[in-house]
Amino acid sequence: MFSILATIVFGVYSQAKAQGEIALYLKERLTQENVPVVAVTIIQKFPINLQITIQSTSDGEKASPEDPINLNLVRREVILANREGYFVERFVIVLMDNKGAQMARVEHSTEIADLFIGTRSSTMADEVLLSRLNDELNLYGMSLISLDISSSNGIQTANVHISTPSLDIANQALPQFMSSLRSTLENINSQGAQIVICKLELRDESGNLLLNYILDLQLRAENWWMADNLTQDWFPHP
Repeated sequence: MFSILATIVFGVYSQAKAQGEIALYLKERLTQENVPVVAVTIIQKFPINLQITIQSTSDGEKASPEDPINLNLVRREVILANREGYFVERFVIVLMDNKGAQMARVEHSTEIADLFIGTRSSTMADEVLLSRLNDELNLYGMSLISLDISSSNGIQTANVHISTPSLDIANQALPQFMSSLRSTLENINSQGAQIVICKLELRDESGNLLLNYILDLQLRAENWWMADNLTQDWFPHP
């Protein structure tokens, strides 16, 4: 009887501790990811429901290139916080424009599958992974500006910057390139790498941003900002 009571008390204490620490934890994690977090607010304590407010540089007419990336990173950090014992059930992400007005509001519920995401450590060194990606990425007529790998605790992130000599070449190349990018990453992961995030920037010869894209292989999610005149044929759309 005593052991059962102790377990219940410990469970309540752990939950109370989690609700008190989750805001600070997420602020620290998002700051490390350079996400412009304004506030993390506890909406409900048991189970934990949150609101995370982030800042955009947009005037509200159109999202800034960083907004979709930041939205993905917030979702990622909240879901992965469950592995640290915080057990967030639902959360809302609010995006504020540069005038302080609400620009977007996205509601999420944490799925049961999301609570048990596991990732083994990479057995492929970063320099080996970098060489493999250099050899295996097919750019379909576009050019590689830079490619780098960052890693922490055996988890790897690929940052890919590419350039196109013309918008026409980009529009012709993207449907094939984007399809092959995912398959290339998954194939290399199957051989020992552990790329969980791929960030991609596509620019024209003048340096204008055409596509800012993030692929989260761990959470099976992707998000992006794209220029108005870039083809949509690389992703499903009406």
